[in-house]
Amino acid sequence: MENTIAEMVASVEREAQNETIEDLRVGLCYTAVLLNTGQLGLAYTFTSRGGGHPCCDSLESGSLRGKHAREIIHYALSDNLLASSVGIATINALVNGKAANCIEGDILSMVSCEKGDTVGMIGFFGPLIDPLKASVKKVYVFEERNMDVHPDVYPSEKISEILPHCTVVMLSATTVINKTIDALLFLAKGARRTVLLGATTPLLPDIFLKRGVTLLSGIHVVNNKRVLEIVSQGGGMKVFKQSIKKVNILLKDT
Repeated sequence: MENTIAEMVASVEREAQNETIEDLRVGLCYTAVLLNTGQLGLAYTFTSRGGGHPCCDSLESGSLRGKHAREIIHYALSDNLLASSVGIATINALVNGKAANCIEGDILSMVSCEKGDTVGMIGFFGPLIDPLKASVKKVYVFEERNMDVHPDVYPSEKISEILPHCTVVMLSATTVINKTIDALLFLAKGARRTVLLGATTPLLPDIFLKRGVTLLSGIHVVNNKRVLEIVSQGGGMKVFKQSIKKVNILLKDT
C-alpha cells in the first residue's frame, strides 16, 4: 500500500490544479494557508527534529503568494517538518471545508469507550485525559515533550511496547506531518477504535478508512480573517474559539 502522505498528495492533485496561494502564515503554533477560492487550512507548525532552528530556505519565504497549490501540496512529502506543515495545511485548505458527512461537536461526544478499555493517546490532549480516565481502565499518553510531572505521560520510546495492547487509540494528526503515521497505524491495527484528531487532521475518509481509522476529528475554519490574525500573533486552539468549528467524520461504527 502506498504511504499515507503520498496518497494524500495524489488524491488532491487534480483539485489543486486551478487553485493558487492567496496568503500563507507560519505562526509559532499553527501554519495557515488561504487559497484564492477562500478556503483556509491549518496545520500544526512543526519545527526541525531535536528542537533546532525552524528556518527553512526551501520554503522560498516571501514568494509563496500566487504559487499554484499543486506545487505546494508536495511540500507535505518533505522531511523538513516546517515545509511539511505548509504542505499539509494546503491539503487541508483544499479538502476540509468541502468534506461531507461531518458531525459538529467535541470528540468525546463521538468516542464511546468502555470500562475495560485501555486508551493509547499519541500527543498530549490535556482536556481529554481526565474524562477518559473516569470512564476506562487505563490511559497511556505518549508525548515527546518533557512532561515528567504528569503521571499518565510515557516517553515515546514505550509506544511500540504498549500501543499494540490498546483497545482505543487516539493519534494526533501531527503524526502526518512528522511521517510517523504509517508506523503508528500498524502498531494500532488491533485496536477496536482508532481516532485521528486535532486541527491538523485531513478530512480524507477514503484514505484513512482503509488504514483502520474509525473516526476523523478535525476542524472547519469559519472566520478566515480572524484565524489568520491569530496565527500571525502566535495563537492556537485556545484562541480560535468562535473562528472554527470542531467536526467529526465517522468512518466505521464499532
